[in-house]
Amino acid sequence: MKKVLFSILVILTIVGVVCCVKETHIDGEPAAIGEVGTEVRLGNEGFSDVDISIVDCTNGVSEFAGTMTVTDERYLKIFKNHPRYFEVDGNSVRVHDVRFKFTDQGIENQTGFLDGVVVRYDAKDGDKFADGRKVTHVSTDNDYEWFIGKIKVIEIEGKLNEDGISRIKYACNHRFGPVGIELEFEDGTDDELQLRLW
Repeated sequence: MKKVLFSILVILTIVGVVCCVKETHIDGEPAAIGEVGTEVRLGNEGFSDVDISIVDCTNGVSEFAGTMTVTDERYLKIFKNHPRYFEVDGNSVRVHDVRFKFTDQGIENQTGFLDGVVVRYDAKDGDKFADGRKVTHVSTDNDYEWFIGKIKVIEIEGKLNEDGISRIKYACNHRFGPVGIELEFEDGTDDELQLRLW
């Protein structure tokens, strides 16, 4: 029942589609990062020529689409396992039909695959999700190194055992949304990505 769908783009889909199981929905006022034209930027050597953005926002639900070049075989394998959202041709990946709701209260995956809450901005250390994910850190100061300096984050961690990924840890910020992810793979390797929605 639980499948990993890796995205938004890489991070959003990893964070959202991969990690979410049925949780309650997110309410609140729409966040600026969910507006049409918001672009995705990734900080990782395995991804280049990232041209992914929000192409539609209907009833508060944002749809991501675009293309990127992926040279890391671990990620290509994941994308190939989910052709409904990722079309892979060599190292070129086309992303489509990935939908998330961004509000001042949190982020919700509405892609149609393992929909549910990615993060609630009122989370407390130790909060748990139905699928076993756990809030492991809630910043009280700007302590997370990011593209533009240090920011406050909520960090969530969990086991996966899907598509070659054994563990995931991701960070979200109340203003910038998902900002980083750490993955441990079943082959003993790990990787870290930074994400910026701008």
